[in-house]
Amino acid sequence: MIFLSKSKLIALSIVALAATSSVLAYAAQDTQEANGDKAQKLKVKLPKQPEVWELYPTLDKEMYKPDFVDNSGLMGGSIPEDTGPGHMLTDNTMVNFLGFQGAYYASEVTGEGVQVIENSLNIAESGDWKALGLVRNETTEVVGQIKVEAVLHGADGSILETVKDKIEVESIRPGEPAPFELKANTPVEQVASIDWNITTDEVKQQAARDLHLKVYYELGFGKPDYKGQKREDAPYPYVMSASVNTLDRAIKQAELTAAWIDENGKVLWIEQAKLDPMFRNGMVEYSAAYFQDIVVTDPTVGPKLNQVPYLLWVVGRQ
Repeated sequence: MIFLSKSKLIALSIVALAATSSVLAYAAQDTQEANGDKAQKLKVKLPKQPEVWELYPTLDKEMYKPDFVDNSGLMGGSIPEDTGPGHMLTDNTMVNFLGFQGAYYASEVTGEGVQVIENSLNIAESGDWKALGLVRNETTEVVGQIKVEAVLHGADGSILETVKDKIEVESIRPGEPAPFELKANTPVEQVASIDWNITTDEVKQQAARDLHLKVYYELGFGKPDYKGQKREDAPYPYVMSASVNTLDRAIKQAELTAAWIDENGKVLWIEQAKLDPMFRNGMVEYSAAYFQDIVVTDPTVGPKLNQVPYLLWVVGRQ
């Protein structure tokens, strides 16, 4: 269901990278501020956003020097490695790093393992219990695979059901969030409390996270045209098209994970996409590819997705 030609993908990526990056904020309350957390935290080294000449070494570096605007310490060019007070990230800071775009990335961690981000939780209000949310790596080490477990309790304290699942994103870096979705067979009105248990595996073979992500376009749900061009995919679902660039290593495959958050920072929807079949043989160094389109037909959430922020993760495998 490809709506627009992607033959100019590399050219568009160059233009996009030449522009300065933006830092946005949504209305979610910052978790640390809400909890009054004054405990000493550990600074982490943040990933960076590559310059255009790092993605395309044949380009003249002098032609693509970005303007740096010191607004919050995070606008323009690469994110500085200094993560001191001038470059503090909060839960509502939108960043653009290698392997990740979006909010909830922390520049300081508690050192207390992987934790559920309470502000991100979106628990069903009716029907069977269901939760979408984010965890965050609060350690100073890369975490291999994460499993999230929810123990559902009734009003009398008894265990009604235990549900668990693994998080698809692997090699989660210090301070990085990751999305999860859990579903149960217990009616939500019977659940009085929840115990969250997080388990992690060591990194056996670290996935490639030093990949550059770019959203190529979004098509609004129910919108019959895009920038004056008629769509050919009636009844017009929500569509996201995204690309990826490698740096100095080749990969055999890559997977995109996307999570959309509402105005309060709660996770609305989660989707995954693999590379388009055109790239079934993988990607060489310093190359560009695009993912299969993410298509959402759900009439309840679909209309919201191009109106709210998203978080993106890419994981490559060698």
